[in-house]
Amino acid sequence: MLLFTRTVRMSGPLQDVASYAADMRALVSDKTGVDVGLWSVQFGAPLGTMVYSARVEDMVHLSSIQTTLMADADYHKHLAKGSDFVAGPAEDALGEPLHGGEGDAPPVGTVVTATRAVIAGGAYSEAIAWSVDMASGDVLSTANVDTATATVPGVPALTLNWGAHGATTNRVWFWSSPWVIPADYPLGDTTVRVAYKTDEGKVGVYDYKITVNP
Repeated sequence: MLLFTRTVRMSGPLQDVASYAADMRALVSDKTGVDVGLWSVQFGAPLGTMVYSARVEDMVHLSSIQTTLMADADYHKHLAKGSDFVAGPAEDALGEPLHGGEGDAPPVGTVVTATRAVIAGGAYSEAIAWSVDMASGDVLSTANVDTATATVPGVPALTLNWGAHGATTNRVWFWSSPWVIPADYPLGDTTVRVAYKTDEGKVGVYDYKITVNP
């Protein structure tokens, strides 16, 4: 089980912002059949920040949800309606709960505390990626990819390997490569760049941030 979140910074009258966000939550839940949560961030983010959350089985499940929404006219119409409230691009994240199990949806007004693990210098990390060809919808794997790499500033490119992870009855396939962070690696935020070259010669690149702490 994975936890998908989408963080959106909004501005405008609070009542209007909350109404729009609640309507979007209900629409996505109805269109996808997934129980979507809506949270108002109180600390650690700009005021007006909203977070949508949803539990998904795996990356294939998440991709199917995104495909459903991208093809839905009502979803795009509601996105356009929110242009007056959204103050910047949304930020997506995918995490795996390390402690606790899946329970019932919490009641309205529930308060949660989220803790994010960070990697210390000299520790072991792992570059992880999962992607699809947007034109065909095919999952990028060894069946159609020539090279897959992850690059971190100041570090030789890491070769990503495609493989299965998890229990035999609930395996998830993705690209990964280990990285032992040098003890003297600069602290703070840095960017991992994942790059693919397919057998057809297509090239795809995307970045994600990690934090190195002392």
